[in-house]
Amino acid sequence: MASLEPIFSRVSPETHDIQDTRVGQQCQSFRHKGIDYYTHFANTDLNYDEWISLETIRELPEKDGLYNYIIYRANDGGYALLFAKHNLPNELASKHNFLYTYIQRNQLTPEMRVYMAGELHKSGDTYKINFQSGTYIPSYKEKWMEKTGEESSEKDWAKVVVPFMKDILGGDVEYDEGSSFLKRYPVLYHPETYRKLETMRKPVRFFKDKLSCQLYKLYSLYISKGAKAIPTFSLRAKLDNGKRLSNYVERKPDGTMGFIDSVNVVDIKGFSLDEFQDRIRSGGRKTRRRRKRHNKMSRRK
Repeated sequence: MASLEPIFSRVSPETHDIQDTRVGQQCQSFRHKGIDYYTHFANTDLNYDEWISLETIRELPEKDGLYNYIIYRANDGGYALLFAKHNLPNELASKHNFLYTYIQRNQLTPEMRVYMAGELHKSGDTYKINFQSGTYIPSYKEKWMEKTGEESSEKDWAKVVVPFMKDILGGDVEYDEGSSFLKRYPVLYHPETYRKLETMRKPVRFFKDKLSCQLYKLYSLYISKGAKAIPTFSLRAKLDNGKRLSNYVERKPDGTMGFIDSVNVVDIKGFSLDEFQDRIRSGGRKTRRRRKRHNKMSRRK
């Protein structure tokens, strides 16, 4: 098996504590049958047993899709891989911290250390990997520069990590030095995962466009905090009589500003899981039950 010592002896500081594994980023997208939809999670504060029940942890990436991975020291002294599949667009139960928590809770390692972390994209027998991890990689790069005085570290890491991955995964493994895979490949729709969140009383709402999701995010903040106006870093608006959002201002990623005078709350509430399931089954058309009710109302008129 390929040796990882040329890089691991120079990076991978000890992690003395387990960071907060909750994620709350809203209005991220997933793709279903070529269409992107956006999600708002009512609650992302899952305990260990709850996020384990979402079944994201994988010893091997058997199905196509997006994963996070870590490399750690196993109890037998060798190096091991662990993966978390992105079944949800906001990395709930699939961040690198979840993987670290898992190996510690299950005593899979004698050390408090992650030796390498990144993303993996699987398509058939082809695997693309990178070293994208906001939790671990920035400190690794700092330590690499301290040891070597070199800035270009990731290509050096790939020279030993790619052969290591090939030994374990088989197939074709290649290093990708582009941006995060989450920005380039879609997370697909996994209804069973959303259903599990429903059973935990942590429902998700679904939206056809990101703006409606962002407006609903603001509305939810007002309702949960009992406020009339809550500014955030990128969004702000006012809630009028609990029925309309007005003076909506959005700071876009490019620095420009977007404005909306007002919008009815009822128009931005999106779909529940059951409503969304009905919608995609019917191809976006009204279900028969709703059409029948609509026809009755039309005849009354």
